[in-house]
Amino acid sequence: MASRTAHALLPTLIALAVVPAHAAADWSQPQAVSAPGADTIVSLGFDQQGRGMLGWSGQPGRLSYTATLQPGGMWAVPKLLPRAIGYAGFALQPYARSRALMVAKVRGGEDRSVRYRIGTALGTSAGDFGRFTTVDSGRRSAGAYASRSLSIPMLAVNARGDAIAAWMRYVRGVASVRVAERDAGHPFSRRRTLGRTQPFPTAVYFSGYRVPAAVAIDARGNRVVAWYHERRIKARIRHAGGRWGPVRRIGRAVHPPPTVSAAASRGGFLVAWGTLAQSKAGRVFEQAAALRPAGGRWTAWRLERFVTAPGAPFATAERELAAAFDSTGQGVAAWTGALAGHAAVKVAVSSGRRFGPTQVLSGARGARLGGLAAGPAGKLAVSWREETGEELEQTVPYARVGSRGGGFSPAEMVGRCSGSRFCSAGDVKIAFDPVSAQPTAAWVERMDAGYIVLSATRR
Repeated sequence: MASRTAHALLPTLIALAVVPAHAAADWSQPQAVSAPGADTIVSLGFDQQGRGMLGWSGQPGRLSYTATLQPGGMWAVPKLLPRAIGYAGFALQPYARSRALMVAKVRGGEDRSVRYRIGTALGTSAGDFGRFTTVDSGRRSAGAYASRSLSIPMLAVNARGDAIAAWMRYVRGVASVRVAERDAGHPFSRRRTLGRTQPFPTAVYFSGYRVPAAVAIDARGNRVVAWYHERRIKARIRHAGGRWGPVRRIGRAVHPPPTVSAAASRGGFLVAWGTLAQSKAGRVFEQAAALRPAGGRWTAWRLERFVTAPGAPFATAERELAAAFDSTGQGVAAWTGALAGHAAVKVAVSSGRRFGPTQVLSGARGARLGGLAAGPAGKLAVSWREETGEELEQTVPYARVGSRGGGFSPAEMVGRCSGSRFCSAGDVKIAFDPVSAQPTAAWVERMDAGYIVLSATRR
């Protein structure tokens, strides 16, 4: 994976920060955005005018919803995505005063086959969407696994509207990495294939679908696509106005990773991934990242490796990681790691071609990373859910905000259980308003009445 020099330097670069006590931060009272029946938050983001955008899936019927936050206001009444667009897996991103949507539609047949469509729709900040346009379609027969022959599409959009989406299509166990691209002011292109992989084990799925590729695009239109192939993470990049470069092996992965995350800024690229493998000693978790500075080469780093015995509280740690660049162009990786036998949220910031010391952001109780966001003036925000240690073992959302130069604030409780006996927070997403420079968090919370989406803003 990393060079021998990198491995030699790594122990000197890893140092655990002292975890401060939880602070009572000035966050707004959590607002209920959805009715009971929410399932998974798909995206949270802001356009350049400070309008928030939230997308989530809900039950029953696997429906999809969006809601809009006006500057200085409240979340509007959610809108149901048009049934003509459909739902199977979707990605949603804001840009300028608009938003882009990518949808994977999968419909089952009586002969254990499926028909699928990958398509896009462009919308406005009010939450309305235009015509659904197909960029890829077909029919797959894979027996009981037919519906899992297509990955959820990943989407990246910059502020002016340049975009790239990627997904993986599986035929007899062999996957092809496909993309559709958009230049600002133009429609998405038809799909094209950028790479192929070997057969995947049928047990490797993500949210009911196959492992997705990762995509990122920066403000100038430079972009990257990354995926897993033959125990390696591979990537291709395309600079603005140029052609796709060759496939590069950027790092090692001991197993197909459930999650790959990518970021791009000023011609530089960052890819992070986590894997899980079984050994005689127990389950082996490994989090890693590869960094490519503008005009430079890929350098891979092992962020953390730890082994747990069966039954230890790290069941999905390899899925909980994120990559980003701050506004100064420094790469940031956040992940769920280990601390004194518990799951902990950690972060590392790059310095040139290497990552600096690891910082532990969460407390001593079990914590799971939710989101990583970059804001103006070098700001960063990390969100997670953490056990409170109370009798019923509730989980509540937390966040820490800071900058590369100033460090992170103490852990801030974003929302708390309000008298419910069965209250627990799911994944906590976070994003910066570019106008106010303050972060907003959103999470799915289990209440007595069911699962709802809640949101709060740091003031």
